[in-house]
Amino acid sequence: MSATVKLEREQVLDFLSGLSVLELNGLVGELEERWGVSAAVVAHPVAPGPVAVAPVEPSTFDVELVDFGAKKLQVIRRVRQIKGLGLRETKELVESAPVVLAEGLERDEAQALVDQMVEAGASARLK
Repeated sequence: MSATVKLEREQVLDFLSGLSVLELNGLVGELEERWGVSAAVVAHPVAPGPVAVAPVEPSTFDVELVDFGAKKLQVIRRVRQIKGLGLRETKELVESAPVVLAEGLERDEAQALVDQMVEAGASARLK
């Protein structure tokens, strides 16, 4: 390259960023002529692939007791009402959190159970 100024890549990008779309289009045309190339996009046929499918929401949910929180006694009482267990079994269940409290519930029923657990002071979620 004789008698040319060496430009850094960043300088070239800065220069091009300052051009209007029409100026860039003219520059592309000049480069195509000078280098004997085309900047046209070549469309390649795409092989058929799997079709994107929207995720399907599950029809049943599990309710997980994540943590019994600071109000352990209230949570034990609420779980005992819901599960119908004895005091010892309920206490062991609550203390073993994270644990699944109920499985295969409809969304509304499961959300109601989560809300009851949160109201009692626990941390619960749908799975």
